[in-house]
Amino acid sequence: MTRRFLVRLSLFVFVSTAVYSSSVKAAEEANYPSQTIKIIVPFSAGGTADALPRLLAEKLRQKWGQPVIIENKTGAGGNIGAEAVANNTPDGYTLLASPPGPIAINEGLYKKLSFRPSDLMPITLLGTAPNVIDVRTDFPAKTVRELIDYAKANPEKVTFASQGASR
Repeated sequence: MTRRFLVRLSLFVFVSTAVYSSSVKAAEEANYPSQTIKIIVPFSAGGTADALPRLLAEKLRQKWGQPVIIENKTGAGGNIGAEAVANNTPDGYTLLASPPGPIAINEGLYKKLSFRPSDLMPITLLGTAPNVIDVRTDFPAKTVRELIDYAKANPEKVTFASQGASR
């Protein structure tokens, strides 16, 4: 695989942050929104998955003249926040801002979800950001293939850091 392909794949699959809602019916009403909008972010504060919705919330508050709050509901790879939106009243006042994991990936990772991903619908793409793998400059591996080979040969010497759930 080429570096360009990997960058495009990571942009498409891993970090395209979209806002999901269990219903957009309320948005079609002439007086929408008539109350506070809650955007649930299923990851902790500080990362891209949290920062983009916060920027959006401020713009929506200015445009709509209604409070738009961010609530971080973390855990289970985003499933806890996604469940909170999917099982909420489908009135368009509770939205999910999330990378695609809880909706597109977790169904294949978890034996049973407490919500149906098909109950959620993407309504916009907020942005994209690259994912990268970094190693120290003095690390023996300089390519992904070399990193994989090194990790297989030296499993006790390789560790990694991740903002999400990992094994």
